[in-house]
Amino acid sequence: MNRFISFVSGILSGALVGAVVAILFAPASGKEMIGDVQGRADRLLDDFKSTVARERQRFEDELASFKRGEIQVS
Repeated sequence: MNRFISFVSGILSGALVGAVVAILFAPASGKEMIGDVQGRADRLLDDFKSTVARERQRFEDELASFKRGEIQVS
């Protein structure tokens, strides 16, 4: 779970830094910039949702294996 939290915080930090750099250095107009930022935010949200769904499925699979006794806790 700690790896997942680190992964998500890394994604969010990178996205924030990328957005700030894009806004500061982009030669586009305000409306174009808003459209770009919105598109990137949408893609980031989609990536985040798919990562959460994938990690949730992995967790549920591991939990089911634990309940069946296939995974032992020492």
